[in-house]
Amino acid sequence: MARNEEQLSNFSLGSEGCKCTDQSAVLASLTKRSCLISEGHNGVMLTVEGPCVPSSYGSYGCLRHDLINDPKCQMADSPDYCPDTWCFVDAESCMRSSERVHRSKHFPRDLGVDLFYSHSTCKMSVADEWIDYDRHNPLEGVSILALVPGNTSI
Repeated sequence: MARNEEQLSNFSLGSEGCKCTDQSAVLASLTKRSCLISEGHNGVMLTVEGPCVPSSYGSYGCLRHDLINDPKCQMADSPDYCPDTWCFVDAESCMRSSERVHRSKHFPRDLGVDLFYSHSTCKMSVADEWIDYDRHNPLEGVSILALVPGNTSI
């Protein structure tokens, strides 16, 4: 079984109240970022420099979209985000749920779209998100001391 087929065979559509959405038509409409993926199909550039991914990127459920589509994730020393499961979601619906949403940095509002994604709807825990945040934003040995009002023990 090919890796893409294996990825697609076991996925969810997100949690109740924060379902994954199909944003393939939105991504396909970004003509300034259009490109051809290796199979000769139309795709979209993740950034101005690339890579080119299918317009279904982030859609159709909770998958490891980056592991499947980003060439950086195919290398031995791949980025930390590669194995994360996520999907594009409707931010307004998810804001009424307990799920965390994030605005896409790859497809910002200045492109005429406003896409949001969620790890937590795909059962990636908040603790996992903090671990991910910590990996990408290390304090580099800096200690922080904070006083909390009403707390007299230090």
